[in-house]
Amino acid sequence: MVNENPLILKRGLEDEEGAMLLQKERATSSVRPEAMATFIFGGQEALSRRLRALAFIESDPVFDTKDRNYLDQKSRYMRSSEKVVHLVLKCRRLGIPFTQMLDILNVALDEITPTDVHTKMAIPSLMHQTTPEQRAKWLPLAENFRIICAYAQTELGHGSNVRALETIATYEPSSQSFILHSPRLESAKWWPGGLGKSATHAIVLARLLLGGKDRGLHSFIVQLRDLRDHTPLPGVTLGDIGPKLGFMSVDNGFCLFDHVRVPREHMLMGLAEISPDGHYRKRKGANGGEKILYGAMLDVRAGLVERGGATLARALTVAIRYSAVRRQGYAPSPPGKLSQSAPLELQVLDYPTQQHALMPLLAWSFALQITGQFMRRRYKAYLRELDLSLLPEVHALSSGLKALTGEVVSQGVDVCRRMCGGHGYLLASGLPEVFSNYTAVQTFEGTAQVLEPQLARFILRLSMAPTERPKGSGRGAATAAKAPFALSSDFDYVPLAAGKTFVRCRAATPVAFLDPAFQIEAYEARVSALLLLAREEVEADLRGGEGGLAASMMKNGVLFGRLSRAHCQLVLLRRFHEAVAREEGRVTMTTARNGGLDGEGNGGRIDRGAADGSEEGESEDREGSVTVGPAEVRVLRNLCHLFALSGMERDMAEFRARDYLSSGQAEMVSREVLRLNRTVRAEAVSLVDAWLLSDKLLGSALGRADGRVYGALFEEALRSPLNDKEVSKAYTLHWRRLLMAGDCAWGNARL
Repeated sequence: MVNENPLILKRGLEDEEGAMLLQKERATSSVRPEAMATFIFGGQEALSRRLRALAFIESDPVFDTKDRNYLDQKSRYMRSSEKVVHLVLKCRRLGIPFTQMLDILNVALDEITPTDVHTKMAIPSLMHQTTPEQRAKWLPLAENFRIICAYAQTELGHGSNVRALETIATYEPSSQSFILHSPRLESAKWWPGGLGKSATHAIVLARLLLGGKDRGLHSFIVQLRDLRDHTPLPGVTLGDIGPKLGFMSVDNGFCLFDHVRVPREHMLMGLAEISPDGHYRKRKGANGGEKILYGAMLDVRAGLVERGGATLARALTVAIRYSAVRRQGYAPSPPGKLSQSAPLELQVLDYPTQQHALMPLLAWSFALQITGQFMRRRYKAYLRELDLSLLPEVHALSSGLKALTGEVVSQGVDVCRRMCGGHGYLLASGLPEVFSNYTAVQTFEGTAQVLEPQLARFILRLSMAPTERPKGSGRGAATAAKAPFALSSDFDYVPLAAGKTFVRCRAATPVAFLDPAFQIEAYEARVSALLLLAREEVEADLRGGEGGLAASMMKNGVLFGRLSRAHCQLVLLRRFHEAVAREEGRVTMTTARNGGLDGEGNGGRIDRGAADGSEEGESEDREGSVTVGPAEVRVLRNLCHLFALSGMERDMAEFRARDYLSSGQAEMVSREVLRLNRTVRAEAVSLVDAWLLSDKLLGSALGRADGRVYGALFEEALRSPLNDKEVSKAYTLHWRRLLMAGDCAWGNARL
């Protein structure tokens, strides 16, 4: 048998060097992963929740993922269904509330599940689109999983163009019911997660026809399956749409309606209602109206940005650890000198090209995590205050960030795979699974081609409208279209572009590029130049009579995409700098309070309560918790610099527009990026350790925390079903007929 080879039998003993290399990386790093983790996850309390969730999942064998690479679509769906049901019942048995259960599900289950849409889209709709009476009926059923709801919006023939959806709901006063119908094949609901085999109900978006008049899209809660035996109800045709690139554990489904009757009370009437006799009335301001409902989608988008940072960090954990363990090639010998002994191969992570591929992505993972948390806080503030003036900017920014995040993370994960060489192509690396699942983000909830123009249009209209900003205030009021709305300082560059006021970069030395104020100025100059170019194009089109603004934006879609991405990168940089500045201030305050002892001198344990304004001794969890010290802050600042300057290098043409940067300054930026790559490389292993991805959650032979990657690769190879027998059945059935055909039959075992 293959596993009887002596080298395989002692593979654990043969794999010591990888362990030693990772130990050395950690020993020479100034970063304490447990301290950096408090920064990444938003404080000790959030970190503790995450660790409890991980322990809750990893201690239960039902949630094991070891055989995932060998399961087909049907088996993956069956396994994910088992996990969800087991999790819900276990939480119920232990008295864990629904919201805490969701934290566990989202953080630690490590599976796309058939109930993701139920919890993230259907339940928020039942919360915000319903009357109090409807909420009292449906919400407990959904939260207790007595019903499972899909969210059926997208159709086979229409996705992003929601106004063109074709499913119709015709109200019939005589029976006080709606007739739900799919008029043609293209109007089939297509793609909703959980719809194919799991859902009992769906929130269906359909055009409301009332007395021959089209009242537009409305939401209906529609029963799909018999609650006793789960068979589809009459008139409902549904199923799974088939294998996909990723999301193999989810039953993305299709559904056709053939004149299905839906009771009047099943239209979600929090925003509009129909009386029994067919009178239609909009509920203005109810539950915050459509605005609060839209807020739920903003939460989904904020989650996608945050998830993007975590996903990129997961791929980087694999690539950076493996790059530290893998040796490849030799250092060049000095001219005229020959080595007297066999040279030691270099760690792949020491190659500048490897660093240039991975270190900027490491900076991106932090920037996305920080900004995703910021967006989630803004969403919660929006729900808390119901300040509709916040919505236009939050909507526009969330559109642009969702598009940018999907592109950067998908490409970044694939870069990590390629930086692992051929082994990265193995499913055992864990990277193909990460890529195939995350790349779907580029399409669901809108592609970049749909979302980027929404942010670009918002910026363009700001530049064409008068803007007022009170002195000394970080917020102002701007008028775009017809309604006033709040505007953050992220748009301070707009008046400059409108007034064609441009600056030139004053940096004379490389160190000048490490000034946060300069970096913000550079990114504002870049987006200002793009905004002015976009304005000039649009104004020329309008003067030439080539249609209105919409026609011009379609024509200049590529330019508007660049404008959207530039603004989003400015926002990411601002949030990164702000987060690091807060930590710098906290460390300075703590050092002063401790009489000169910083967090490191005190073993890294400082009183978080006093540092963040909460009461001392608030809980045992907070007292003596580990937070970042001066060393971690220095590394965070270097990551922020690398994020800024690598972005400038990548999009240098845009930073040189309007002569902001000279060619000499551009060369300085590139040299500084290489220096920062080397600086961050020294901390890279500890930085990915700080994301607290256990081997079980990581699911990667290459990314093992102990560095024993080659033994792990053999472990995975031996698990292959093709290795269950020495002679494959394929030989008996097929290869033998070729190898032993006719006169070529072998009489001896050997040549």
